[in-house]
Amino acid sequence: MTNSDATVQALRAALEHSPDNLPLRQHLADVLLGLNRNDEAEQEYRRALPLAPDSAPVKLGLAQCYERQGKNTQALVVIEDLLRVADPPARAYLLHARLLFRAGDVAESVRQ
Repeated sequence: MTNSDATVQALRAALEHSPDNLPLRQHLADVLLGLNRNDEAEQEYRRALPLAPDSAPVKLGLAQCYERQGKNTQALVVIEDLLRVADPPARAYLLHARLLFRAGDVAESVRQ
């Protein structure tokens, strides 16, 4: 078992005892995203979203999962929702520009 697998197992075990712990669930999702375990990360971000429906980091992580999996339409829906709030993270604009470029909207991508 690798160190990364042990970390993921430990976080999952902790969540069994505290399933509504948003920081813990988000940390697990972030770790999984960092390991390119995008389908698992997506599941964790989706579980975190009802706990914090307005959380920019959760929405951005979910959009990144979708983008990495080629689910560009879903990623655009999440990222456009995130961009409607005041002061969205800069990474949201970068992801939005990449998604628009992939969709063939070069002019709007450049504007972003």
